[in-house]
Amino acid sequence: MKRQHTKNRTCCILLAASFLCVFSLPDRIFAAEDNITEHLSSDIVFETIPVLNSFNEDLVFTITQDSYGYFWFGTNNGLAKYDGIKTTIFKNDSSNPASLPGTSVQSLACGSDGTVWIGTNNGLCRIDSATNQISVLSGQSQSGCNINSISASDISVDASGNLWIGTWDNGLIYYNISNSSVREFSSKTGFNLTSDHVWDICISRNNLIWFGTDDGTLACLLPENENLTIYNYSPNNTSGLPENRSINSLLEDNTGNLWFGTDGGGLIKFNTGNSTFTQFKLGLSVSSSVWDIILDSKGILWLATFGNGLVKFDLATDTYTHYKADSISEYGLKDNTIYSIFQDQDNQIWLSTRYAGIQKFKYYDHGLDIVTILNEDGNPIRESITAIITAPNGTVWIGTDGFNLIRYETQSDLFRRYIYNAPIGQYIDNDFISSLAIDKRGNIWMGTYSGNLIGFCPETEDFINPNLGAQEIDSVSVTSLLYSFEKDILWIGTVSGTICSFNPQNFEFVNYWQEYGISMHSRIEQIINYGPNNLLLKTAGNLYNLNLSQHAIQPINNLPPNISKSEIMAIYLAGEKIWLCADKIYCLDLNLRLIFDLDVIQDYRIYNCTQFGTGIIWLQTSKGIAKIDQYEESISYYNLNVNWTYDALSNNFCFIDDNRLIIGSRNILMMVYTPNITQSNIPSQLILNSILAGTSMLPASVTNNNEINLSYKQNYLEFNFVLLDYLDSTHNVYAYKLEGFDSNWRYTDSTQPQAVYPDLPVGHYTFRLKAMNSEGLWTNTETLFNFKIDAPFWNEPWFYILCLAGFTGLVEIIVLSRTRYISQQNRKLEILVYNRTKALQREILRQKKIRSALNEQIRRRKALINSLVHELRTPLTPIIGSSEILLEKLEGDARLYRVAKNISSAAESMNQRIRDLVDSAKSEIGMLKIEKRPVDIQEFMSNLQDYLGTCACIKNQTFKFEISPDPQNIAIDEDRFRQVMINLINNSMKFSPSGSQIEITAGPENERWHVSVKDQGCGIEQKYLGKIFKPYFCINSANRDSQGMGLGLYIANQIIKLHGGRIWAKSEFGQGSEFIIDLPMDRK
Repeated sequence: MKRQHTKNRTCCILLAASFLCVFSLPDRIFAAEDNITEHLSSDIVFETIPVLNSFNEDLVFTITQDSYGYFWFGTNNGLAKYDGIKTTIFKNDSSNPASLPGTSVQSLACGSDGTVWIGTNNGLCRIDSATNQISVLSGQSQSGCNINSISASDISVDASGNLWIGTWDNGLIYYNISNSSVREFSSKTGFNLTSDHVWDICISRNNLIWFGTDDGTLACLLPENENLTIYNYSPNNTSGLPENRSINSLLEDNTGNLWFGTDGGGLIKFNTGNSTFTQFKLGLSVSSSVWDIILDSKGILWLATFGNGLVKFDLATDTYTHYKADSISEYGLKDNTIYSIFQDQDNQIWLSTRYAGIQKFKYYDHGLDIVTILNEDGNPIRESITAIITAPNGTVWIGTDGFNLIRYETQSDLFRRYIYNAPIGQYIDNDFISSLAIDKRGNIWMGTYSGNLIGFCPETEDFINPNLGAQEIDSVSVTSLLYSFEKDILWIGTVSGTICSFNPQNFEFVNYWQEYGISMHSRIEQIINYGPNNLLLKTAGNLYNLNLSQHAIQPINNLPPNISKSEIMAIYLAGEKIWLCADKIYCLDLNLRLIFDLDVIQDYRIYNCTQFGTGIIWLQTSKGIAKIDQYEESISYYNLNVNWTYDALSNNFCFIDDNRLIIGSRNILMMVYTPNITQSNIPSQLILNSILAGTSMLPASVTNNNEINLSYKQNYLEFNFVLLDYLDSTHNVYAYKLEGFDSNWRYTDSTQPQAVYPDLPVGHYTFRLKAMNSEGLWTNTETLFNFKIDAPFWNEPWFYILCLAGFTGLVEIIVLSRTRYISQQNRKLEILVYNRTKALQREILRQKKIRSALNEQIRRRKALINSLVHELRTPLTPIIGSSEILLEKLEGDARLYRVAKNISSAAESMNQRIRDLVDSAKSEIGMLKIEKRPVDIQEFMSNLQDYLGTCACIKNQTFKFEISPDPQNIAIDEDRFRQVMINLINNSMKFSPSGSQIEITAGPENERWHVSVKDQGCGIEQKYLGKIFKPYFCINSANRDSQGMGLGLYIANQIIKLHGGRIWAKSEFGQGSEFIIDLPMDRK
């Protein structure tokens, strides 16, 4: 059915008629069933703003955009500020005087300095857009009207920056912002107004104040003389103001005429030149209201209505178009009640709806045509468009995933659907058309998901079955088709990587895997003619060159090194150039050498490219389309506010004619008239929201100014920024560079619009910032911030100089003081050295005298000892000799023998005491010496045992020897050690009772020799154990048999020390004593 453009509605026409034609020709194997399908049409893409979904529960009364570019939304629950990514909410807080004075924001106006004026249901306030600081207005008129309690329905700012306020019950109010004076124009102050409820205000070019009231009155105020002109409805005045219930909105057009929307009266034009009124009903019902009006940059009026959606009114032709809520199209209007309408700095139009929140669109005059294909029941077809191709006559053929072929006649605007009836044995359940091709006879060829190839003859409307089943095509999906007109060959690519050829005239079929063993083993996504005997095959991750004459396949490995084959999304051959779409657009010659490349917007995907005519390449992007001018080597993006789904890939994009592109996605066709598609304005509202230096927040005014100084403690810099471009804020790209620190530009996106420098060194810096919107347009100026991080005072040159001077002075003082101190100390030291030298000389002299005296004493002592020994030993010698003779002679006379024995024993005892006395004297003067040599300790003990055997019988005592059986040699002075042992054993015999036993043990212990002599005598008291090894110490005891000189243990201790050992005693009084000798195991 033909699409109609009428004044009633051109965006959503449901076609009322549908019919079914069934062809059942007997000479055909397959039947075709064709249906004329309905469709919906629109020339606008409405986009719902997801980030503002919170407004679905709020009523957005008013929309504005400040001089910085921020959007402001006044709602019944407060105020919202929107930067394209995030929303900041402001509400009334009775405890905070710097909050909104009322709960509902009913009107907004912007000043040129970034101030936003806010009218609420309980007073007015202003907010600084840069700082978000709110200030409540105050002031009172002479009539008692208090500005902070009025309910403001509209605000306008005049050329002087003062406010004109429409109120609910105080008429029109003038507010002077410099002195806070208030002037009320209402029936209460003597002005001839029949209603004090002013809905809307319009300040004309000649500074007249026009306003409309809720009873349908139009008023004009001349501010200079406060002259008020009233226009009311009068049934007797046919050229006067038409009947209406309320004037809701006012607007002045480019010719100075007024347009205002009413309740029940439609749209009214007031010719200010001749004071005549013209009414335009616009097909609106009597109960419908025009709530808001804007005049766009193309001279078109857009009307927001209550219950009748959006109305477009062309002033040049006085024609109108209705756009109503469309629940079918994903790109349609979502609500018929629109409270407010606003055109932004990029010429996008924003709508606030009752139930659908905020929507926006960009109007391309005769640039877009969006068609939703419907079923016979008026609902969208459930199938998705999977392939599109255009015939030379302009007919568009569409394949779907429901295995339907749809014919679209663009001239007559008719759709017809052809349903394929498969014969028995051919599987098409869940099958869909994956690709399309047209041969030179005009037949349509369809490759399917299940591996079938089906033809269709448009002339006879018959389906063609070449009897190619899934078995011939390898039982896999057909992914791509290419028809070669020169060879009359249809090339077939499959998901498994098999390439096949098919002759549409004689149905000759060749499977290159079965015939030549050629397969790419990966999904063939595109087939391209690459010379007379070559095909270029793109697979999932690789490129191949198929030589048809040699039946050989070779992977292409000679691409420029910066091109990754796995990232290539699409390939297009145009003349002598090959276009590769990947992370960049690459233009290559036929030898695969790079000619130039073009950047792709971050996160954009390039699905397909095509060409109609020469010079211009068109791309299908993830957000719309793009155009490459290959002569200027430039790319232009056109954001169509769409989100192509995965099914909108390379088979869904083609030209209808020289100027019309067609794109399929889901159940929607989008036709683009390329000459009328324009880019947005160059974005200029790039704002540094905040600059954090250390812990201090810097004001926004520091940007683009002279250099500011920051302390060394402020070397942490955080820049937060936003590009106020609302075409598609999620794809904005930011580039920043800190000169003096960064060598290259850094990039970030809308998910993290900030730059952080955590630890900057001292120096001069310039922060440069620019941004690119979703259409690839960069801001025409850079935002700059010049700053210097000062060095800490201890790093400043003056501080170094001061420190150097101070250090030099300090060193000089220290040197002088030290020199003086050293001189004093030298003098003191000289005196001390002199005195010490004298004392030392005296001491040396004294020591010499002492040494001389000692030497003399030692000499005399040695002479005395020698004399004493000589004097004592001289008489002892004949006594000892005589006694030995007597013992031999008197052996038979017991009495005389005993006398001789006593004489001999006494003489021997005297001789031993003389030896002890000599040894003691030698020890005291250091003359006691030993001569160590290796001695067999077992033999030594054995000889000692033999010697003691004759002594023990005197007191009937016994000896017990426990000697280590291991043969051991230790280095000792055998005579001196025997002297020690005999001394210890004699003491034990002397102080032990008759019949007692004396134990002598000897053996190694911990790498040393231990010798012990243990008796059963009277023992030694503990208090004497530390004294017994001192010279001349004797223990007086009545129990002792005899007393010595007290030198035996002293001499034994000295001898053991000379051996490097030690001797000690253990004893308990009355329990006997044990003397222990510890010697080093020295064998040398």
